Amino acid sequence: RIDTWTLVNEYDNVPDGDPDDPYTDFFKHKIGPEYVDISFETARKTDPAATLLYNQNNNETAGGMFAKSTQQIVERLKAKGLIDGVGLQMHLDGSNPPEKQDLIATMRSYKLPRSISQNWISIYAMCPAHKQNAGHIRRRSTKRCWRPLWKWA
Repeated sequence: RIDTWTLVNEYDNVPDGDPDDPYTDFFKHKIGPEYVDISFETARKTDPAATLLYNQNNNETAGGMFAKSTQQIVERLKAKGLIDGVGLQMHLDGSNPPEKQDLIATMRSYKLPRSISQNWISIYAMCPAHKQNAGHIRRRSTKRCWRPLWKWA
């Protein structure tokens, strides 16, 4: 038995739903936006004890491109008793990591347990001197972002 499912991943990555864009969500394009609710309803009926997650990138800070849509989806599904947690992909810029308080406030705003499904820290925008210390910067950025998460997961 699988006890935790990520039912929908990156639903909003292509807002206009261009069918030729490789990032377009296939089910969103074929069924429509209601497929998110259909997926969660079906999973909850199939296995009421399963933990059901919605996963998205760029939703870990208030200014993230998908924070608002994630919040809307979470609130809608939560009102129906269909969601148990939120997945965060944490694609971060190592040269400009998010502020600790912004991370904490945004993640708490979901009012559900969070799961870090990925943790990418880009070093491409860093100056050459910083790139030589990429390992240190990755550790520092990761520590800055992860430490507060475990306290209220």
